[in-house]
Amino acid sequence: MELVLNRIDYSLVGPTSRHTMKILPNPDGKGLQRIAIGGHDGVVQIFNIKKSTLVHSFKSLPGAKINRLELGGMKDHLQDKVFIAANNEVRGYNKKGKLFLAFETTLTEPIQHMTISGSDLMVASFHSFQHYFDCVEKLNATFADKITDIINMPSPNNEGVRTVIACEDRTLRLVSEKRQAVVVEIGSRPSCLQLADEEDLHVLFGAQDGSIGLVSFGFNAQVRWVLEGGGSGCVNCMVHFDMSGDGQRELIVGRDDGLIEVFVYDPMQELPVKRASYACTESIMSVQAGFVSSPEHPEIIAVTYTGWFFGLTTESKESINLRQGDGPTNMSSEMQERLQQLRLEIDEIEQKVVREREKYKQTTQTRPDALSIVPKIEINEKFTLIPNEAVYLLSIEVQTPIDNVLIQSETPLRILDVERNSAVVSHSACDPEMGNHLLVTYRCQVNTTRLEVKVQTTEGQAGQLRAYVTVSMQPKCCRLIKFTVRPLSLHQRSHDLALDRPYNSLRLTGAFSLAEVHSWIGMCVPEVPDKVPLTSEGVLSYKNSFLDTVLHCVYAKGKAEFKSDNMSTIAVLKDVLTKEATAKSVDLDISCEIHPESTAWMLGLVHPLLAKQRQLGAENALLAPLHELQQQGVTLPANYQSILDSETEIVENMKSQPAQLERLKSIICDLLVDIGKFRGGNARGRLAQLRDLLEQYTHPDTLIDFFLMA
Repeated sequence: MELVLNRIDYSLVGPTSRHTMKILPNPDGKGLQRIAIGGHDGVVQIFNIKKSTLVHSFKSLPGAKINRLELGGMKDHLQDKVFIAANNEVRGYNKKGKLFLAFETTLTEPIQHMTISGSDLMVASFHSFQHYFDCVEKLNATFADKITDIINMPSPNNEGVRTVIACEDRTLRLVSEKRQAVVVEIGSRPSCLQLADEEDLHVLFGAQDGSIGLVSFGFNAQVRWVLEGGGSGCVNCMVHFDMSGDGQRELIVGRDDGLIEVFVYDPMQELPVKRASYACTESIMSVQAGFVSSPEHPEIIAVTYTGWFFGLTTESKESINLRQGDGPTNMSSEMQERLQQLRLEIDEIEQKVVREREKYKQTTQTRPDALSIVPKIEINEKFTLIPNEAVYLLSIEVQTPIDNVLIQSETPLRILDVERNSAVVSHSACDPEMGNHLLVTYRCQVNTTRLEVKVQTTEGQAGQLRAYVTVSMQPKCCRLIKFTVRPLSLHQRSHDLALDRPYNSLRLTGAFSLAEVHSWIGMCVPEVPDKVPLTSEGVLSYKNSFLDTVLHCVYAKGKAEFKSDNMSTIAVLKDVLTKEATAKSVDLDISCEIHPESTAWMLGLVHPLLAKQRQLGAENALLAPLHELQQQGVTLPANYQSILDSETEIVENMKSQPAQLERLKSIICDLLVDIGKFRGGNARGRLAQLRDLLEQYTHPDTLIDFFLMA
């Protein structure tokens, strides 16, 4: 049965980070619960809700930005103490707001993640993890890849606290003071963690690609199941709560694209089943559940990036209005007086804003020496690869409404619109010879705080993508954001290196350090760790999200080897690495080895994609004539009728991935040129013949024969 949720807007609490809102437990488990929130302004506030109004029991003074908020307490006691992490300091407040702990860790970077179990405190920055017991350091670990979340797990046989650490290298690590770390490899970059059960050895992970998975850390640590994201946004937060009152806890998920989902665990099915969902227009930074406005109806509480604090309750709208006294017939005189007072206050504030704007305008026009103070614009921007579509998602989220966004690129790429976008798009002419390949303007509707666009890149083409964000505030100002498009932009990290592929290899030797070759690789492919490998040798494996080819990198001081079943990948690496080494005045000895079967293998990988796109294009071209025949009363054969029946899917595929056929043809042409380079010749003179062959393409053998011709 579907769960019906109704939204209640409570307040605007200001910008927040992920995991900075918690619901405090009640001692007797009854009555309304209080809520604790920490914001970017450093304010910690504890309050309860009464008739949709926040009633504060504590509110701290402003301070450093709060990056994490957790609940803690003595073991086997109520976890009602609030701990916040700001910079490298941890502070603790009791439920009345009294400060009882101010502890400065030895981390050199701000604390990004925190988890607490009794007297055990675990904190992590971008790359470092520390375990404290009674504020005494017990364990310290450093990782080359960025840490994305941490969570404590119950330990069997009272062996001490164990912590699961999620890293960007697509791994979950179970670490403890007494045992060697257990590493579990997963298929996508983890973004957040949640215990499956307080007494269990299972951990849920949410991923950047929107997927959710369950990992068991029992005798045989492994991934139990993965629920694919299906195009949904990055999982920012998760929590368990019994929303239906049947004794079974549901999984509540908050996503980066503003989607809140409720999943139920069905014993008859392996994967959780979605029971309810709600979509808002802002990123969900924290999500919790409990009894906050009504003691009879459970409620999901969420906080967005811009600070909107709202609830999704199982209570009906009529019951909400009756309880809050919002109905037209039962509004009390006190409520009417309060409402009138609020309206007067709003009118007064609006008039004051108008007066100040006029004053500012007159000052800047009459006084040439007048100064304008440009406000600081905080932007939550992301440029992430969507593997199943082989495109990048560019998301821009601002605390204030966006007026317009200008996107400019110095490298060839294609901008694809997102269905949920409501902005007006206009393309401007640009001159590629001047280093300007794209100029697109998005004019946003009123009160739009988030914009998403998809970017289709081409491997071998590198450069910067710039976004100029103008917000609706005075004085008018713009914020420039830069994104790097790498030469091998469609590659993503992978754990598996298939041994049965025909690999081409590129070997480099020279007087370069491990740090230098590590930085050179970072200029070629994404997801390279910020820090140099902690060992004497670095190993990175990649998979091309579009063609399914692989790249394996092994490098150390003075030597590096790259293997790929795609000759174009080797060619791009050779060009970039040679250029960087030349710029650093490093002499390189380069050797390349071409596998004789790699060309046929590569064309075999492209064949199903090419055949699919040719069929899709042919079916799309037939839609209009078939409709005309149908209107004339002609009975269509079954195969043509099936094309009309699939019209919606065909049009949607053409719209979501335009010019995909030309993209594949360009890849094949680049492959011919790259193979010609390694053979010591110039194959550009055969490109026209290859394009003619692709127009009549039916089988990969014809292409293979063409490539094998001298």
